[in-house]
This record gives sequence, C-alpha cells and structure tokens, in this order.
Amino acid sequence: MFFRKRTSPPAPAAPTRAPARFSFIVTGWGEKPSVLRKALSSVAEQLGDEGELIVILNQFEDDPQQTEKLLAVVQEVSGVTRWVRVSQNSGVARAWNIGYQLAEGGIFFIMNGDCILKKGAVAALLQGFADPRVGVVGVGGIRDGRKVDTPGPCQGVHGFLFGVRRETHRQIGEFDATFSPLADEVEYCARARRGGWEVCIADGAGYEHTCTISEQTDRDIRYFGRLCKRRELDQANLAHKIALPWMEGKASFKEQG
Repeated sequence: MFFRKRTSPPAPAAPTRAPARFSFIVTGWGEKPSVLRKALSSVAEQLGDEGELIVILNQFEDDPQQTEKLLAVVQEVSGVTRWVRVSQNSGVARAWNIGYQLAEGGIFFIMNGDCILKKGAVAALLQGFADPRVGVVGVGGIRDGRKVDTPGPCQGVHGFLFGVRRETHRQIGEFDATFSPLADEVEYCARARRGGWEVCIADGAGYEHTCTISEQTDRDIRYFGRLCKRRELDQANLAHKIALPWMEGKASFKEQG
C-alpha cells in the first residue's frame, strides 16, 4: 500500500510593488524621539504609492541610549521602507551616500530628523523638478550673498531638506565626506552648478525645522569617536575652498579660487 505525502498549499505570493518614483532619506542623530516621530510621520503621510522612506541613524555618541530610543521610533512608525543604524557618528555625507545606495527613486530627498513637513510639501518639492535642467531643489538657500527662501534659482540650498535628481547625482558623483561634517551640501551644490545643472528653491514647500546645528558655532561635534573642535572644522573647509555663511558673520556663499 502506498501513501501519498500530503503537502501544504503554497503560501500566497507577496504583492509586487513597482520601484519607487521618489525616495525620502531621513537622517537621525540627536533629536528628541517625539520630534523624529513627527518628522517621519509627516513624510509617510505624503508618500502615496510612488514614494519610499529610508532612515539612516548615526550613533549619538554623547548618549548611546538616545540612539536606542530613536531606533524604537523608526521601528514603530508606519511607512518606513528600510533603515540602517551606523555604530558611530559618520557625518551626514556618509549617511546620505548610504541612503542613496538604498533608494530606488529617480528623485531622492534628504531630510534631517528634526524637520517636519507641512501638508503638500512633498508635491511642491517634486514640482520643483518640472524643469529638466534643475538638478537640486531646496526650501531655502543662498542667493546673491543673502539667505533666502523665495522660489527660484540660487547658489546653494540648506542641507536640512533638499532633493536631487538621480541623473545629476550619477553625473557629479556622491556627497564628498571631505567636507563632512558641516559643508557637505554647499560643496555639492557648487559641483552641480559646475556640471551645468540648476539649483533652485521650490515654491510652497512648507516645513518646520527645530534646530540648525551647523550654525551653532560654539558647539563641538563628536565625529568618528573623537571630539572635533568646531573652529578647526570650519578652517578645514576653508582650506578646501568652501566658505560658509556663518564664517564671516553674514549670509554669503563663496567658492574661493
């Protein structure tokens, strides 16, 4: 007598998802967990079916338990597509590069974990790329030696919230960690403009940004396990021919030749 082995029916296939049209890369470091939760939720609510949300957590070495709290938030928020935790603070340039490698979108946005989007901000940022000549879009930046948030072309955008066309990134290369921390987006925008791309400020992209660490000139930064003096970081960037607005005590953008 032969017995036929009974097999279980195959499990239903997971629904397929088309590659994301755009990606949001949110970097976390020393934010309050409640602020990071609001930031991630403000993005997730506007992704629709075409967007994805990637989170990169740099270790907050002044208080490692802070990173544990942030990680718990990331795992709880609905809408996070994928996340990575870096064991030391490696600076935003490296975090952005990791995020880019995990992103599928033809346009990817960089956002700090202490930035909260207002309703309609994602659509406004995407609209900023309507002109194919535009490679970088932000919500504010430097124009004619002044900090501005009015729409239109500019010399550089603020690093807490901006977007990049993937074609632009492929052409000019990844974010340069030489300028990390603090001058990453400034150098990147200069490189994009030299590559023939326009850098612009979007119209109508509302947000709340709770902290601007880059302009806290008296704050030292723990980076790769060592405490880096802020003045030394600024001087190093000057040596690499990048002058930042706060170095001269006024709004300015200077590529030193």
